[in-house]
Amino acid sequence: MTDDTGAPEDLAFTITRTFDAPLGRVFQMWADPAHFSRWCVPADIAISDQTMDFREGGGFGSTMTAPDGSIYRPRCTYAEIVENKRIVFTHAWLQDDGSMSPETIVTVTFKDAEGRTELTLQQAPFTSRAARDGHREGWAGTLDGLAAYLPKVAATSA
Repeated sequence: MTDDTGAPEDLAFTITRTFDAPLGRVFQMWADPAHFSRWCVPADIAISDQTMDFREGGGFGSTMTAPDGSIYRPRCTYAEIVENKRIVFTHAWLQDDGSMSPETIVTVTFKDAEGRTELTLQQAPFTSRAARDGHREGWAGTLDGLAAYLPKVAATSA
């Protein structure tokens, strides 16, 4: 049997991506529910019942269905929003019995990179390495979705 817990630094992750879009546009993808619902889910996941109230104290949630039929219900609350700089929110899963999973904190920072946008997403603390790795994989797929969606937005706003 292996120990899946680990030191606190092992129970966090950071992903940094640079998007070929201006800072304000990338931030807007996180702030506008019409855009957010189009990209903020890994490609193989179906999403329904999405709600979003983009303000400190507001939040977002949805029902996500994986190809194997597994259901996931994220529930998030915005703790801090600094336009074009940072979004901080809590993240937990609504369980089938109505309880919530342990909460993590997600911090998304935005930085101008000569007309492009450097985005850094950090999430912690997790209760296990497996939970950390599952979230990292989910966010990597979600950020792939953002990268694919941004050119469509640019094309319609040009």
